[in-house]
Parts: sequence; C-alpha cells; structure tokens
Amino acid sequence: GRPSNAAPSGTLTPIVSDPAAATLSDEMREAVASLAGRATVAVVSGRERQKLRSFVRLPELYYAGSHGFDIDGPGGLSHVVSTEILPVLAAARDRLSSRLADVAGIGVEDNRFSVSVHWRNVTDNNRPYVEEVVLDVLAEAPFAGALRLGRGKCVYELRPDVRWDKGEAVLYLLELLRRREREGDFEEYGEEDAPPPPPAAAAAA
Repeated sequence: GRPSNAAPSGTLTPIVSDPAAATLSDEMREAVASLAGRATVAVVSGRERQKLRSFVRLPELYYAGSHGFDIDGPGGLSHVVSTEILPVLAAARDRLSSRLADVAGIGVEDNRFSVSVHWRNVTDNNRPYVEEVVLDVLAEAPFAGALRLGRGKCVYELRPDVRWDKGEAVLYLLELLRRREREGDFEEYGEEDAPPPPPAAAAAA
C-alpha cells in the first residue's frame, strides 16, 4: 500500500513544555492503527527509537528514531547509521549537562544518535547564554567536525555530521518496500539483507 510517515511531537500530539510529558491520545493511536491497516506507516522522529516505540505502542509500524539514524520494523528490520559516533555524542551530552547545570528550565536529552538541548522553559535573558554554550561545545575537540547543529522548536540538536537525516531514512524505507514488493514478503529482514541506502546517503551508511 501507499506508505505514510509522521513525526510525533507537533504532528501526532500537541507540543508541550516538557517533551518527556508528551502523550499520545487513545483516539490518535486508534487513527494511526486504522491507517496502518490500509497503508504502510513509518513514524520518523528525533526521539530515540525505543522511546518512540514506547510512546506510540503500535508494533506493526516502522520506526526511524534519532532523526532517522536508528531504524527498525516488521520482519526483523534493523538499520543503524554511524554507530562509531556514539561515544562522541555521549561525551557531548555530559559536557553540555555540566555547563548548563545552573540554567533553570534547561533540559539536556540523550536520544542516542543525537543530543537535544531543550530551552522552551528557559527565561528570555538566559537563552543567549544557552546558545553560546552549545556553539562553544560544538567548537571543542572532539566535537568540532564530528557533530553538527540542528535547530528545532525551542531545541538545539547535536547530530553526527554525515549525509543522513529524516529524509534519507524515508528514502531508505521506500527503497526497502519497493524491493519487498518486487521480491515478495520477507520473514526476516536484518542488516545483512536490507537494501543499500539511496545514493545520496551511501557515504554515511
């Protein structure tokens, strides 16, 4: 069937002041489940994949967490990008948490393949300092050249500086589904059997 994709925050659920407090209503979950009965559905998000699965709670869907860097789905599908950068991201998380510890309202979230700095609840006079710290950390070794800055709705996000993002993840899933339609349903679809990434993302895989 025709594939569909959605991100949870601001799409499946309203944006809230505390990202961890966001919930998916029963009505929305039922609507997504109904859609999945007629089309292939993928949920693509900056959230860590396991958090995403726990949030949506529909095992039949495809999930692309951490801005598409961590993908799984039916048939044993598992595809991750740039696992070698995980120690650098963990170090960036710790560095940001330390430097921003005294800023009221700040939230530093570990999304495995990204680090999110939520500043929605930070007072206006402290927001320039938050941006200054984020940029300072990005300029330090070993983060400079390894991570890049993304900006969302009241959030800064540090991600691997490679040619991969939510869009590339969607293209990857589309190619996988086209191949499945050509070759028939699969029972197990692991990393070794998955189709190659689209050409634009090949260097990042």
